[in-house]
Parts: sequence; structure tokens; C-alpha cells
Amino acid sequence: MSEVLTPRVLAALKTMHGDLQRWYYTRELSKLSEAGRSTISHEFPKLVKQGILKHKTEGREVFYMLNLDNPKTRKLCELFEIEKREKYYQQNKRLSWVSKNSARRSSTSFQRYTP
Repeated sequence: MSEVLTPRVLAALKTMHGDLQRWYYTRELSKLSEAGRSTISHEFPKLVKQGILKHKTEGREVFYMLNLDNPKTRKLCELFEIEKREKYYQQNKRLSWVSKNSARRSSTSFQRYTP
């Protein structure tokens, strides 16, 4: 599986993780994730064989959706959620520091002015 999960394929899978109930077609995924159409066309059938993705065909378009029945897919989604949380914490370090500091200041000032 690791040879299939290139950075571009992971970017496309993360895009699909944004809406788990939606079917995405190849061109749409390539635009949203900035992965090439050829990457999706060549690598996604391998992920379908492994059961990570579901696919359907309508005319000439192939649509893909994450297969949440597969434990590997659920684990990937867990990792995407952890990554999202980590980015949020990194972006809001200053905010959490300020809230901790203001809580400390308010308790100190309360102690200072109590009779």
C-alpha cells in the first residue's frame, strides 16, 4: 500500500475526507487536490482493488468515494483528523497561551484585592 500513497495521492484522499458521503470524479479531484489527473487515473484503481476506495462509472466519468467499511480507510481518516487537530493546535498556540495567562492574572488580581 505504501508505494501507492504518494504525497499527491494523499492530498486527493484528504480532499475526499472533507465530505465522506460524496462521490468525486477524476477531474474534480485533480482540481481540488492539485494532483494530476494521470495520478488519480493510475493510482486510484489500485486503491479500489485494496478496498480503500469505492468507484462507479457514469458514461466516461469515473467517480470515487472513500470506503469506510475498510479498516485501512478508517485508519487513514483517523490520521487525517489527527493531522487537522495538530495544525489547529499549532496555529492557536498563542491563543491558548493568552487564555492561560489571563486566567492566571485574574486569579492573582482577585487574591490581591480581597480583604
